Amino acid sequence: MTEIVFLTEVGLVLLDESLNPRFAARFEKGKEFTEFHECSEGKITPAVSAILEQASKTGVKSLSVPNAQLQALFSSKGFDTLVMEQQTASQLASRKFQILMDARIFSSEMEAREFLRSFALEASKQRIRELSTHPDLQVMEGVQALDEIDKALNLATARLKEWYGLHFPELSGLVDDPVGYAKIASAGTREKIDESVISGLNFSEKKAEALMIAAKESKGGSLSENDSAMIALMAETVVQLTNSKERLQKYVESSMRRIAPNMSTVAGETIGARLIAKAGGLERIAKLPSSTIQVQALFRFWAPRRHYSGH
Repeated sequence: MTEIVFLTEVGLVLLDESLNPRFAARFEKGKEFTEFHECSEGKITPAVSAILEQASKTGVKSLSVPNAQLQALFSSKGFDTLVMEQQTASQLASRKFQILMDARIFSSEMEAREFLRSFALEASKQRIRELSTHPDLQVMEGVQALDEIDKALNLATARLKEWYGLHFPELSGLVDDPVGYAKIASAGTREKIDESVISGLNFSEKKAEALMIAAKESKGGSLSENDSAMIALMAETVVQLTNSKERLQKYVESSMRRIAPNMSTVAGETIGARLIAKAGGLERIAKLPSSTIQVQALFRFWAPRRHYSGH
């Protein structure tokens, strides 16, 4: 005779072939969610131990269980165990409330429904917590933040060049690097640009000399102290945004090498992270047809360009 182990959200119930409860082992109150998942994974819990003891005591030899993990667990304890058929599982699900009351776990259907509602809410919260801690979601947020900071940096740099260009228009033609430009602009008026300002920027001797000459012969207008202070504030913003961008870039690259090393090798860390963000997650991109990923990668690669390849 084969008896049935019914795994419910509140505990384990041992049933006969007619689905009548013979023994029930309730999970510890307040720990039902944890014990339910431990049982589902085939781990020994107090409820499982109680079912094992009762089955041994009553001479049960054969058991029908809900999944392969519990099958492995009960088989390891000497029982002839099989995974229950879908029809049996459906019957148990449809009769769950009656079984829980017959097993004297709950005194009424209303009490059972209230417990299962609370359990479902806790399961939803736990699922959200698990999803929120997935590393690919962190990478998606990181690469999106990187793109937004890059846009902000471009806007701030353009504004700084426009503003300081009123005073020293020749500088933008000599210095392309946003940080280098910002450090020179933060020095104040062009009359204050000397070797001490330029020395830390790794300019060649020829470029440094050309910069000094341009500062002396500039056709730009004058700056007040207040104007100079505001430009210095804008320059500091450019430097801070650049530093933030570099830190985010390193974070995205290291995270991608950890969670998606193959994609990082093929597409590069940053493009790979953007593809994951575009797809909506690492699991979703893994399920996409390769042609879809290729098209997404192609448009990502060629988006800033005007001329497209012929294949």
